[in-house]
Amino acid sequence: MYIMSPCVYVEILDDNGNEVTDGEMGHVVVTSLIHKAMPLIRYKLGDLAIKLPRSEYPSNRELQLPILKKVVGRETDIVRTPSGKRLIVHSFTGVFEYFPSVKQFCVIQSNLSGIVIEYIQGNDFQLTVLDKIKGELLKFIAEEFIIEFKEVANIPPTKSGKPQIIISKLN
Repeated sequence: MYIMSPCVYVEILDDNGNEVTDGEMGHVVVTSLIHKAMPLIRYKLGDLAIKLPRSEYPSNRELQLPILKKVVGRETDIVRTPSGKRLIVHSFTGVFEYFPSVKQFCVIQSNLSGIVIEYIQGNDFQLTVLDKIKGELLKFIAEEFIIEFKEVANIPPTKSGKPQIIISKLN
């Protein structure tokens, strides 16, 4: 995705406000270069993204503009581990898609040591499926991390009507 740098200056920053190396994930901060009456100056969007390293730019690119490699998602849609690893929504959906007996789930993080996964049972649900899901997630996370499950009758959608897969209660 091209960054329209004549109109906007995009920074990808770490948690401390320092620019990350291209290819690393960070917070998207923009400055509008065209709005004079209501300027956006270093506006933190709440999204995470990765800039494409210049060494990976295609040689025949259409425009001579900087390129985003990937928009990861909302920073509130991230689970963090004690070592600093960040797990995105797809880290969870990529596991749960193989377990259709879980009808719906929501990952809630209140501290760095672990998560609680609220779930709604689907057809042919057996408790052993939770052990399998936990094993797959821990294999991916590859560090000590607490995963607890809580059966619920309902997982409310967001105000927009969309399901919220990750809820981070971290500061």
